Amino acid sequence: MSPASASILIVGAGPVGLSLAIQLARHGVRPRVIDAAAAPSPFCRAIGVSPRTLEIFEAMGVARDILAAGLQITGRRSVLHRGADAIVHDETIDLSDLPYSHYGVPQDRTEAVLEEHLRRRGILVERSCRLTGLSQEAEGIAVALERQGQVEQRRYDYVVGCDGAHSAVRKALGLAFEGSAFPYEFMLGDVSIDWDLPRGMTLQAIRPASDGPPDFFVAIPLTERGRYRVSMMAPLEPGAAPDAGSDAKSGETIAHGIQSERPGAALAQLQEVSDRLVPGAFSSEVGTGSREENASKQIDRASSRFGETRRCSGPPVLSDMRWSSVFRISMRLAERYRVGNVFLAGDACHIHPPTGGQGMNTGIQDAYNLAWKLAAVAQGQAGPALLDSYEAERRPVAADVIEDTVRRSMNFGKPAEPPDRLHDTQILVSYASGPLAGGEAGFRLRPGDRIPDVQGLRQRATGFPLRLFDLTRKPGFTLLAWPDLAARDRLEAIAARLAWAWPGLFTAIALLPAGQDWDDPPGVTVVTDAGDAVAALFGDARRAAVLIRPDGYIALIDALTEEALLAYLSTVAGLKHR
Repeated sequence: MSPASASILIVGAGPVGLSLAIQLARHGVRPRVIDAAAAPSPFCRAIGVSPRTLEIFEAMGVARDILAAGLQITGRRSVLHRGADAIVHDETIDLSDLPYSHYGVPQDRTEAVLEEHLRRRGILVERSCRLTGLSQEAEGIAVALERQGQVEQRRYDYVVGCDGAHSAVRKALGLAFEGSAFPYEFMLGDVSIDWDLPRGMTLQAIRPASDGPPDFFVAIPLTERGRYRVSMMAPLEPGAAPDAGSDAKSGETIAHGIQSERPGAALAQLQEVSDRLVPGAFSSEVGTGSREENASKQIDRASSRFGETRRCSGPPVLSDMRWSSVFRISMRLAERYRVGNVFLAGDACHIHPPTGGQGMNTGIQDAYNLAWKLAAVAQGQAGPALLDSYEAERRPVAADVIEDTVRRSMNFGKPAEPPDRLHDTQILVSYASGPLAGGEAGFRLRPGDRIPDVQGLRQRATGFPLRLFDLTRKPGFTLLAWPDLAARDRLEAIAARLAWAWPGLFTAIALLPAGQDWDDPPGVTVVTDAGDAVAALFGDARRAAVLIRPDGYIALIDALTEEALLAYLSTVAGLKHR
């Protein structure tokens, strides 16, 4: 397949599809992007943007615009009702040692930033365009697209379904989407709240139940001061039984996400739950007086494990509701992520409870993983076997997220050890057990781990410090080496060999300690790391070289030899060289 003939169709223009399109464009491939909806959804579905996703957005060139569209999530206030006690605990989030912290950005704003960035690259989303047929044939993937009553028949070399839980691409492939659903519905609302919660903090108020789901009220801050997206259990209709949803094999209805065809909740319903659970308004277990009388009661007992009890001046008031909806939660994982040259990403292949805010982020990281591989194969730089690593690396990540979020949802309100502070950052995701991890072990970082950032590096002829991320942001692989003067010619020869074999696909960087200074070898960027901070990431990397993948994960740790690099790139990664 020649680069000119490779064509890619992305079905779905949510955050996952848009991220995939931008990444492909960065790697030199221009996909076509369609979406069945006439316009982006007005609902604020996903909000949390994880530190790892912000690193990805930085590489894509959109991080600053994303940050400008949201606000930092600084901590959480937990309210745990235990009988007559309301135990309040404030927890701050300190991720100052990472490039980014948790951020809250309404999904519609995230999509707007991504779509505008894609538009600047000359790629427009084609809306009101629906996939109605798909079949893989010898000549390519035949698709039927319907737009304004007209049907278009086209062929593509690759199709990626980023079209959500009800994915038309997944159904066309006949893939099972097995799992289960929570038997209860939930309510969402975008409201103003008058209370003392510090800006940037979330609130989670829970009253556990011994024989059913807990009563809970969650509020996530939005960018506008005083506005929150709130969620809670929806009241069960009188006489109705819980509905676990369909078993949902391919083609069947999936009970997940906002039920846009259903009427939303009334503001009074949201206020009623707030009155029961948010400090300042307690249920009849505390007292039988009016809302105002109960709000003035002092709760005397507390649990030192969870925090302290507090007196609140009055119940919070919810107002100015802009929209509301009911939604369902399922836990499902597609049996496969790839069939031939058709792929799935995001909610099309994994859905789970929103605990930890990992859904959209996991999907964006699917796209980041797939994009460089798909671009390399589509442009003839790598063989199709490289694409097998997408499912091998990403499906286990989704399986872990589903298991974790289901467990945490089932334990909602029950005492539990606090998770690692990095638990929901997705910084800890690793492909160390995947098929592309090569070379030596025994270092602090392993092949397959994310490469951390390092500050304070200096490049020749520059009067300002650099970060390691500045040096590894270009599309393509980055080779880090710590050569002494005797090995300089070897690194220069390796850089020349890589540049000849794969033009534009590699950047070679020589990291020097303080006191050493070289001229600039052709094809090699010379950087001073006065504190040996990059080598310290690995414990001691001076006896090796480190190859970093285009998505920021370590590909190889091995001796600085042409033979080791070429063996990995041609055999493990399957790159085709001249």
